[in-house]
Amino acid sequence: MADSTTTLDDDLAGVVSSGGDGIDRDQARPPVLPLRYADARLLATGGMGDVWSYRDDALGRRVAIKVLVRRRRAAAFDREARIQARLSHPAIVPIHDIGEDRGQPYMVMSHIEGETLANILDRHRRGDPTIGQHHNRRQLLTAFVRVCQALAYAHDRGVVHRDLKPANLMLGALGEVYVLDWGIALVDEGATTSGPRAGLAGTLGYMAPEQLEGLGIEDRRCDVYALGAILFEIVTLVPLHTGRTRDELVASTSRGVDVGARAMAAQAVLPPELDAICRRATSTQPEARYPEIAGLIEELERFLDGQRDEAGRRAMADALVTRARATVRDGGEAAGVLRDAGRALALAPGHAEAALILRDALADGLDVMPPDLSRRLATEDRSDRRRGARIAVAGIAAWALLFGLGIGFGLREPMTFVGFAVAIAVALLAVVQRAIWGGTTRVAGMIAAAAGAVALVFLARLTGPYLVVPMVASAIMPVFPFERADHRRWVFAMFAAAVLLPCLAEAQQWIAPTTVVEPDRIVIHATMATFSPTFTPVLLALASVAALAVAHTAVGRTRGAITATRVARARTAWQLEQVLPEPLEDDPVGGSRGSTRQ
Repeated sequence: MADSTTTLDDDLAGVVSSGGDGIDRDQARPPVLPLRYADARLLATGGMGDVWSYRDDALGRRVAIKVLVRRRRAAAFDREARIQARLSHPAIVPIHDIGEDRGQPYMVMSHIEGETLANILDRHRRGDPTIGQHHNRRQLLTAFVRVCQALAYAHDRGVVHRDLKPANLMLGALGEVYVLDWGIALVDEGATTSGPRAGLAGTLGYMAPEQLEGLGIEDRRCDVYALGAILFEIVTLVPLHTGRTRDELVASTSRGVDVGARAMAAQAVLPPELDAICRRATSTQPEARYPEIAGLIEELERFLDGQRDEAGRRAMADALVTRARATVRDGGEAAGVLRDAGRALALAPGHAEAALILRDALADGLDVMPPDLSRRLATEDRSDRRRGARIAVAGIAAWALLFGLGIGFGLREPMTFVGFAVAIAVALLAVVQRAIWGGTTRVAGMIAAAAGAVALVFLARLTGPYLVVPMVASAIMPVFPFERADHRRWVFAMFAAAVLLPCLAEAQQWIAPTTVVEPDRIVIHATMATFSPTFTPVLLALASVAALAVAHTAVGRTRGAITATRVARARTAWQLEQVLPEPLEDDPVGGSRGSTRQ
């Protein structure tokens, strides 16, 4: 066996397993075995033995060897090996040999690879996007049928497992199925039934009520109960029995669970065909369950073949619609209404009342932002701000470098240059913060915009306020696409002021003019620094190209986002038109075109 998550809960009667024990690789040591076995690797640990992977040099293959670690259970260990050896079925791991080396009993089994059903269901609950490749719901139900067939085979040979649970079922990537851990199985020897009988045996949450008595009254119908609980969990992704303590699990098992109500409370859909199977299989009365697993298999295969209980589906859809109406009436969350109405339509596609509820809920929800969607959009928004800030970092750094080179030819107003450099540094630090953290607040963006505007005021003392400064301002502004209109207005006001203030100051002769307009020319006097006749044209050309590049990238991203949004909205509208056509006037359930809101 090769599954790093596998644990063996194979304690004998008197010990109730409540889940998986972690593998302690620091303490477990490979046992001393015959020389033909080498290259030990720990696979799993359990209450009675550890499972190791070894290379069998005699046959050139890997095998799994379970080694007894509790000597006082040697008889039980030998019994488990002999029970498993008598079951020759593809879903039951074959035993090749048993032995003892230096007083340490061991059994040699085939080396299998896969993942426990417990781990697979946990990945489904976490929304693992890769789990559907090999273990989607249809594949799990098909594998479950093979598990049932393996148990039916074992029952025919007088063996009752008694500890069926997702952790004891292993699934391979190519459809392989294995039933593990036969350590507490009962064996019908004809006149008598042998096996551990004292105290509790099994796993709470999957063991049948009669197993709680610990009086040795269990038979094959306790396996039927566990299979029903596992089937319920496969379909709904929630355990049939829940409880934070042992007593709560015992109480839930003793009194029984209404599987339909349990599924609805968990916001899960249990099709009526599977509802009936689970309900019968998990009855608290053994005589009310399937007497043989073959009956359960037959009904499950009818479901997989497409046979449907239309009346049961309609009844379940009606129940979902009733709950959706109650949610609307009580002002509950829109997500619950959408979920219930959508599932009602999935169960009964012609349910006009469900379609009306869903249509109204969708229309009413256009102006309401669901919390989970809001969180998802906030994450996307942070990523978008990071991308925009990276563009700003490149642009501001490029302009700072270019103008820094130009000013390096000689300074006339050192303090003006210092102000320009400080403003550029502050703007650069602010956009770097947004690029790294996504701007957890909008303060960083506003600081960057303000610092950029101040830098433009100082830049006017080098290039004049009329040509270069407006061009650079036009390139910088698209880098700050604030979502709120009042923020955008502030950014525009700051950059407009950066352009107009130097113009006003020069016109009023508050500062020495940089731009002189003559009949046939415009003369720019760089009051901040001297110009190099050789390099100034090159620097101005590069600065112009940099401004074009930044503006083009920022506007292109915005245009792309608008186009993607338009396409997504159009696709969604088209899909809704196909899913939610206008209800017919002769609504068979008495619905109308009016609102379903109460």
